[in-house]
Amino acid sequence: MANTLLLMVGILALILSETAIASLVVIGSPEIQVDHLTQHQVENIYLGKPAALSTQEQLQPFDQSDDSSAYQQFYQSLLGWSPDQVSSYWSSLVFQGEGNPPPKVSDDMAAIAAVERTPQSIAYVDSQDLENTEGQVKVLYQFGPLNHFPVTASSHTTVPPMVNAGAAQEVAAINASLAAYSVGNHTPASLPTFQSDTSLPSNLSQLQYPNSATSGANLWPIIVSHFALNDYSDLPAVRYQILAFLSNKKILNQILRNAVPYIYYVYQQTEERHMPAEFALLPMLESGYDPFAYSSAGASGLWQLMPGTASSFGLEIDWWYDARRDTLVSTQAALNYMCNLHDAFHDWLLAAAAYDAGIGVVQDAQQNNANIGQGTDFWDLPLPDETKAYVPKLLALAAIVKDPARYGVILPYVPNKSYFTAVHVNSQIDMAEAASLSGVPQKVIRHLNSSLRRWATTPGEVHTWIIPNEYSAQFGNNLEKLQGQEHTSWEYHQVQGSETLQSIAHNYHTTVSLLMHVNGLTSDVLNPDTGLLVPLRLHRTYGGTLALPATTTTLPIISKPVVATGNNTDSLKRLIDKIYFSRSSS
Repeated sequence: MANTLLLMVGILALILSETAIASLVVIGSPEIQVDHLTQHQVENIYLGKPAALSTQEQLQPFDQSDDSSAYQQFYQSLLGWSPDQVSSYWSSLVFQGEGNPPPKVSDDMAAIAAVERTPQSIAYVDSQDLENTEGQVKVLYQFGPLNHFPVTASSHTTVPPMVNAGAAQEVAAINASLAAYSVGNHTPASLPTFQSDTSLPSNLSQLQYPNSATSGANLWPIIVSHFALNDYSDLPAVRYQILAFLSNKKILNQILRNAVPYIYYVYQQTEERHMPAEFALLPMLESGYDPFAYSSAGASGLWQLMPGTASSFGLEIDWWYDARRDTLVSTQAALNYMCNLHDAFHDWLLAAAAYDAGIGVVQDAQQNNANIGQGTDFWDLPLPDETKAYVPKLLALAAIVKDPARYGVILPYVPNKSYFTAVHVNSQIDMAEAASLSGVPQKVIRHLNSSLRRWATTPGEVHTWIIPNEYSAQFGNNLEKLQGQEHTSWEYHQVQGSETLQSIAHNYHTTVSLLMHVNGLTSDVLNPDTGLLVPLRLHRTYGGTLALPATTTTLPIISKPVVATGNNTDSLKRLIDKIYFSRSSS
């Protein structure tokens, strides 16, 4: 009886959800020449990409507040994205000076008013709010059976959505972004509007360190004591970047807070390589210290690695796991690459420039200057504007961290010890189970273990879980107690031919609602070749766990790749253009 009641409640919830999606429409101003938009065109418009309209029109989209139900329904039904993923997408574009998010309005009425007064504009609203607007706006797209098709994991390879967003209870990501400043004209790009403080959840950084007064030495002075780059804070280019950060203190403070769980590990890795400690700040520029950050070009993780670059380092990316979002291995790969660039240039500023622009770009600039008798250090080279700003931004961050009182900045407390422990588990478990076994909130588990692309680890493989230090022993002990007990395992199932969600659920002795939940589906319509996570009941066969402190290198340091010389314009962010682009954009 109880199961029947739960099933009825689940069906009712699904019906209500589909009704809400079906009532959402995209409206436009009446002078727009096209009569309707396709889903793909709506996607492109709201992602800042060319819509390829037959009339060659350029349409201006309006967004609603990111905490509104309309906003959440719109992006979930259109792209399968959570609000955090949308925010991370735009943060990456703003970081690189490649675009700005659509302007926001407060609600449906404001959206309708914005479309009425703004030529060539569109917005999304509930169709029930369109009464008495005849002739003032027109409906260009409607979600529901006529227009809406489910988004599969293969539909958006440039910016892959977390298809299990609902099940994973996506943690609030950073939303932090830096304006792209032009050193030449000092014109800042527009910053995104922050509706609220959307930095990492407080319990991620406060889980172990609630009281800085009693928690021991602070890491920041130790990092500063290992700074090794010259102080360029009086140079105009660096001073300009310092002022840029200080004029956007809310963003700066978010980035600094977001670094708390990770920067000790990154700093330790710079020390192992005898690198300037300033490079522990580099993820602030690359991703805002957000392991979920990804760019429109396909870069992902703290270090914004491209798929092809990751492959060249031997980093794995598959249906279950993305090593670019693995804090441990991605940090090792990025810093090894930086060391290799230093071996090529024997100069850390040039290495940083090559990390951003590509080794060939820097070498060509040096050669051009040498040919005309000009200097060949970073400050003399004719480099791209982005790179001219990139290195000063790193130096500006170092100046602020070195003397925060001078700039009126309060650095968040970071203890001189690791936040987390790496625990190797040689049996598959899912995130809910990891949270339960460790006693750590599920959203913290999700954020620390950002490399997982699914609700569970890869079956049959050892996986390294990142667990806050104080909870790692409990995690290991509880795992040992479960030896031999029945548990739910997860495997990949590829939809074949005429299979339906109902038939798949029947074959795996589960429910449609569970499959939709763990796979983040908004419709029970499946496309052939769609990948699904499906449950199995198995007995545990692993023989325990191995827990190592994060200060120990728990994975072998990846060997440095050979840096090509000559006319090579590939950088850590751009190698994909030649060796992976066709695959990632197909």
